[in-house]
Amino acid sequence: MKAVKKKSLLIHVALFHEAKPLIKNLGLKQYDTSPYRVFKSEKIDLIVSGLGGENTALALKWILNKESYDCCLNFGTAACSDDSIKIGTPAFVSKIFFENRTVFTSNLQLSDKNNICIMPLETVTKPKTRWENGTSDLLADMEGAFFVKSLSVIDDKNIIVLIKVISDYGSDKILSKDQLQTIIVSSLENGVLNVIDELCNFKPGLEKNK
Repeated sequence: MKAVKKKSLLIHVALFHEAKPLIKNLGLKQYDTSPYRVFKSEKIDLIVSGLGGENTALALKWILNKESYDCCLNFGTAACSDDSIKIGTPAFVSKIFFENRTVFTSNLQLSDKNNICIMPLETVTKPKTRWENGTSDLLADMEGAFFVKSLSVIDDKNIIVLIKVISDYGSDKILSKDQLQTIIVSSLENGVLNVIDELCNFKPGLEKNK
């Protein structure tokens, strides 16, 4: 049975080394190690699921059976089709495509102060290494569509947010732990922490579009 009192924000991250800079900056403390690593503060829970759609779905099902949240944020790295956009740049996800279908459209009105670009996302089942001719301004990850599907029990899509940090331009090369954390730290310094603060407090700028 879900808890009656909602917490402000659930952050879902696939990999621990993507989550580590967030954990440090937000002052989160570890509460669970099995079956998933969960880190908490008064307003925020962060869960590390493991890579890919199946792990994402299972982890969210587990934690959403225990807790309820006002906002749910998927945070992690993604490939980008536009190599003119700097590695480490964070981007809000405006739409998600999966298997040639649109499975999510964001209805958030974002605060101008965050200065984060907005891009569509394609969720794939293996690392994106090639882009179709003419593809521009598109992200690719392995969790986004599964994150949204797992949250389908929540009626108001206004509380679903995805932020992706550009880590490559299409590669199956695995980044080192240090490379990954450097990329994430750069994104935190470029608006991500401001967004998390807004999500925790529902400040103006995250209201549903009229």
